[in-house]
Amino acid sequence: MNSQDARSAIVGLNASLKRAGLDWVVQEVSRVVERGIEERKEVAFESFDAADEPIKKRGRRTEVTITRPLTEMEELRVLVASVRASVIDVNETQEKALLGLKTKDMENPSIGFRPDIPDGFEDKGYALTDERGRPFDLSLAEVERQKQRISKLKTIIMQLEEMIRAD
Repeated sequence: MNSQDARSAIVGLNASLKRAGLDWVVQEVSRVVERGIEERKEVAFESFDAADEPIKKRGRRTEVTITRPLTEMEELRVLVASVRASVIDVNETQEKALLGLKTKDMENPSIGFRPDIPDGFEDKGYALTDERGRPFDLSLAEVERQKQRISKLKTIIMQLEEMIRAD
């Protein structure tokens, strides 16, 4: 897979995520991509006189940290891994957990999730910035609906993972 193919895959996958209502994944990955990758480099300093002639005395080598942009392939790997971990694997884990609770008497089990937030959090003036931290119920029926909605996305991710491995 060359750089142009990777870029095309990134654009297509981001469009698919937005169509599926998963803009938050695109936003999270965007933050990672814009930060780049930190790398350590060893540099040597040289001194020059007014005539741009090097002075024989050289400084010792020093290690510095630089930030470089991700390559197209690195971006694609980050995006694919993020979708796998935050959407596909989460859905599969939820499904397994709820199927484990299913009985003859309870065809559609559900789990109520409550926020792991200290008492008085909002009373102190802190604010929950989005839906994270809000209570919600998760039912097997909802997880199965979500599984159907992301089935095409899962296929795309599996194909991209195979292409990345082949590279």
